[in-house]
Amino acid sequence: MNKKPHSGIIAWFVHNPVAANLLVILILIGGCVVGFNRPKQAFPPFPPKLVTISVAYNSSSAESVEKGVTIKIEEALNGINGIKEITSTSTRDNSSVMVEKKADYSLTTLMRDIKSKVDAIDTLPARAERPVISQEEWNEHILYIHLFGDARQKTLQTLADSIRRKLLLKPNIGKVNYVGRRTKEISIEVNEGMLQASGLTLQDVSQRIQNESVIDSGGELKTDLTTITLRADNQAYGEDQFRSIPLRTTANGALITLGDVATVRSGYEEETILNRFQGAPSIGLELVDVGGNDITAASAEAMQVVDSVKKSGLLPQNISIATWHDQSKYINSRVSLLVSNGLMGMLLIIIVLTLFLNLRLALWVSCGIPVSIAGALLLMGGNAFNFSINELTSFGFIVALGILVDDAIVIGENIYTVRGTMDDPVAATIAGASEVATPATFGVLTTVAAFLPLAFIKGEFGQIFGQFALVVIFCLIFSLIESKFILPSHLARTRLTSSGKNSRFSRPLARVQQWVTRSLETFKERFYTPALRRVLKAPGLTLLSFFCILICLFAIMISGRIRTVFFPNITGNIITVTVDMDQEAGKRITLRNADKVESALYTTSVALQKEYGLKKPPIRNVQTDVTSSTGFAVTAQLNQQQKNSVPTETLVARWQKAVGEMEGTDTVNFDASTSTMKNIYIEIIGASPESLAAASKKITDKLGEYAGVYNIRDNLKTGQPQFRLLIKPDARSLGVTLNDLVSQLRGGFQGYEVQRFQQGQDNVKVQVRYPAAERKHFEDLRRARIRTANGSLVPLEVVADIIPGYAPVEINRSNGGRVANIFASTNKSITSPSKVVENLETSLFPKLRKQYPEITIRLSGEAQEEAEATGSLWGAFMITLIMIYTLIAIPLKSYTKPLIIMAAIPFGFIGAIGGHMILGYPISMLSLFGVLALCGVVVNDSLLLVTEYSTQRANGLSLDEALIKASCKRMRSILLTSITTFIGLVPLLLETSEQAQYLIPAAISMAYGILFATAITLLLIPALIRFSHNTHVALTKLWTALSYQPKRAAHE
Repeated sequence: MNKKPHSGIIAWFVHNPVAANLLVILILIGGCVVGFNRPKQAFPPFPPKLVTISVAYNSSSAESVEKGVTIKIEEALNGINGIKEITSTSTRDNSSVMVEKKADYSLTTLMRDIKSKVDAIDTLPARAERPVISQEEWNEHILYIHLFGDARQKTLQTLADSIRRKLLLKPNIGKVNYVGRRTKEISIEVNEGMLQASGLTLQDVSQRIQNESVIDSGGELKTDLTTITLRADNQAYGEDQFRSIPLRTTANGALITLGDVATVRSGYEEETILNRFQGAPSIGLELVDVGGNDITAASAEAMQVVDSVKKSGLLPQNISIATWHDQSKYINSRVSLLVSNGLMGMLLIIIVLTLFLNLRLALWVSCGIPVSIAGALLLMGGNAFNFSINELTSFGFIVALGILVDDAIVIGENIYTVRGTMDDPVAATIAGASEVATPATFGVLTTVAAFLPLAFIKGEFGQIFGQFALVVIFCLIFSLIESKFILPSHLARTRLTSSGKNSRFSRPLARVQQWVTRSLETFKERFYTPALRRVLKAPGLTLLSFFCILICLFAIMISGRIRTVFFPNITGNIITVTVDMDQEAGKRITLRNADKVESALYTTSVALQKEYGLKKPPIRNVQTDVTSSTGFAVTAQLNQQQKNSVPTETLVARWQKAVGEMEGTDTVNFDASTSTMKNIYIEIIGASPESLAAASKKITDKLGEYAGVYNIRDNLKTGQPQFRLLIKPDARSLGVTLNDLVSQLRGGFQGYEVQRFQQGQDNVKVQVRYPAAERKHFEDLRRARIRTANGSLVPLEVVADIIPGYAPVEINRSNGGRVANIFASTNKSITSPSKVVENLETSLFPKLRKQYPEITIRLSGEAQEEAEATGSLWGAFMITLIMIYTLIAIPLKSYTKPLIIMAAIPFGFIGAIGGHMILGYPISMLSLFGVLALCGVVVNDSLLLVTEYSTQRANGLSLDEALIKASCKRMRSILLTSITTFIGLVPLLLETSEQAQYLIPAAISMAYGILFATAITLLLIPALIRFSHNTHVALTKLWTALSYQPKRAAHE
């Protein structure tokens, strides 16, 4: 039995406008409430997957740490379930072992098993500290606060401590790290002559300090009435307190104190640490999101603290405070971009629909945008999917804007058309909505099917873009709800036709509408219908033309004239220069190079300001951070107002040229990319350090031959100079062992850390050693005296040979073998990482594997992510095709018609590829998202056309006449969906902000693809239907002929 015209859920909502209004009010209010309470983050916190085991062990070399600690931990971890990979780094004072879990394994279970195995190790060196086992923690930068000026380090650190305490009191600030903070230290520099005169050794002094400077409990005295704590509190804190510590009493009763034999200074560790901001000494505070906090709220709270500090008058006149690199501005910019593009899209949709149809209809159709976004926000709430508002979810909203109202336009346009043929507006609305409800519904569902596989891509990009895909799907679901249930209810009580009494304001609009209607009819009768008849007469030629265009574009892509990259290089407003120094370079050379890089930046900024005629210099903030004598970084923040005037690439190139060559550097890396993923990352795993070094050298040399590949480096740092001590046979007769020798030299030159104590924010070290002037040169080592068993002193050269050499600074391992990591960046306007790696795979890697059979070469970074993502996408693509076929076959009730519609999908790439070629953008992963949305539009419009064609065929029309009538009837709705989608994307295409650069590739695919999709739907689909019919007829005749011949032969 057929449904009555006024039955069904559409009719129910039309007859119950209160239900429709309450539904839209609930969605809007609920979405606003959830949206305002959703935390804003740069990126969503990803679930942890690493467990780290760290062991502090101050030894003679990285090899000692590797053998004594790292390998023992790795062996203990063998056989534990759930481990995907074990990597480690050994330095001369630390072992760090990282364990990555398998995808579906519990990190809590893995961490428990690891702790059990590590705790059972009883062969670690005696001086190694207890292993610290920790779980990976999400840390996302929010904001920098810098105190800077011509002031002492102590003053800056005291102020920073005070501000940090105030920041941590704020509810949305969970973690604040120091930048450039130095560790406090009590340095006790002992005079060797005074030691000898007093009959003491360094060990004696260290032991006396530990015995006299104490905070400890002596237990409890329990009486009948109470319990009394016994406490010894004689901890020394200041210089005078340490100087007064007694060391020994002489025979004549004189007391020798620490101040008699040593110089005591309260200062900072001897490490080479320097931090400058805007060229002045500074200390920084970095706000970090540890997951779940709202970075915009955290930033606002930090600004309040900074303002209160400025107004309090606590800052000395020579110290300033500044905030910079505020990550909340980026997410606010993305949200602003979403709002502005949404409003602009709504306005343009209203204008277009008003010109083609009716102003009131346009207003109701455009309401689908806020309803869909509000509905998606509802599903992002804490009680549903618990998504934050971040760069990925906002990206999903912006991409969805282009396709949100396509189904509403189809339904609204058909209601408008049917209302012109029926007197009862309610019945006409129900009939018009019901007529296209099925193709519109399944059209949206096919778009959902196109995006759904993105949520299941493997690798880091799968985690990242899963939220993006789900947000698009949320929007589409509520767009479908709004267009099927809410829109018809509103249109049923809205006058869509002219009353004949136009006001002076509506008369000009009516004339324009009439002109648009006449022009559309003229186009249909004089151009489209004749063209369609010619297409139907030669469908094979039409298909061949489309196919040739597609083949030509793919050929251009393969030739490289249209560049393809996995992820485009998008420059931000932060430029960082990272410099690793040669291990033989000293502190003075490192500081000189840091000064050179910083001064070159200021020179470049001033020059570009004059050259481009800017009111302000292109560089806004500069931080120089020297973390040790072997490395430093200089970070520059661009002035956002000037960024569009001076290309970032130009600034980087000029800065690099101004820096020129630097003395004693190992690697220098200029980086302005917003992506942290390494373009080229190659791992070589093997047991032999010599094989690793040789293979690494050949790969880095080969990479240097490729155009567009730069910043080539590996992690095989040059060895640190060392003196190896071999004990002489005569030393044993003096009672000196190798352990005695090493212990005495370590104490004299490196020092004994005798204790640590907490003083405010600082964990203060107490170091006992020789004065700095007596441990700087080789001659100081040669003059060193070693105490024998009988207490006498002999020169070092009497008991040991000193052999110069080199030792590795850092040893990296992966799954039980040593590893060499090779990194390189690519200029993606010249080449892509995948092309470089593909060439290496065919030209070099086979030779290396043959020459060094013990090594394993594997890819990481962008190449690995591309391989994982591509592999996942192919599987997901097949699933998508099956889902789309099923969703099309159900409403068409056919096995073959879905194939006709799906055959048009590849041709949708023509417009997308052509758009990238015209605008000079490379095709990337970001472009794919626009292509997915485009597939939905192609299928949606094609399904609408084929459904109408089936209806006309059922009414008795011939194939050609049914195609012509169906195409002409649906031409306006197809054109409207294409035009509104295209103009809705135009504001985004014209954006020049950094945030828009992530979205423009997808917008190009959608905007240019949608223009070609119109031709696909209006010409290619009819041609495919005609061609499939002709083919079917031809095959039927052939089968009949083949079946007839044998029968006739038998009869004869």
